[in-house]
Amino acid sequence: MLREPAFPPAVLEEQRSRALTAVEQQRREPEALVENALDRHGDPYPRGDVRHARSFDEIVADLTARDSRDSGRDTAPLARAADAALLDTSDLTIEDAVRQAIALVDAQLGGLR
Repeated sequence: MLREPAFPPAVLEEQRSRALTAVEQQRREPEALVENALDRHGDPYPRGDVRHARSFDEIVADLTARDSRDSGRDTAPLARAADAALLDTSDLTIEDAVRQAIALVDAQLGGLR
């Protein structure tokens, strides 16, 4: 069972911050506000139903709860192996990400490919 955090705390916090920032940006966009209001107005489904149209506050609460639940659970916590390499693809093209992933695997295999 893995016990090390999957991301260094700073990286995990950056990812959570990006997700929350995206929600906050949507709250300032008139089109997103109208779309969310219309979705919620005609929403007959209770919270917890996959068809439920969440409010922006519910999205933020769900993100926060998910992160806490995933990183703190006893069975299969959000974790990575101690010798795992971290490849942040946030600012990479698909081609660059694949290239770097192959380089990491080659380095782990010691050129056995």
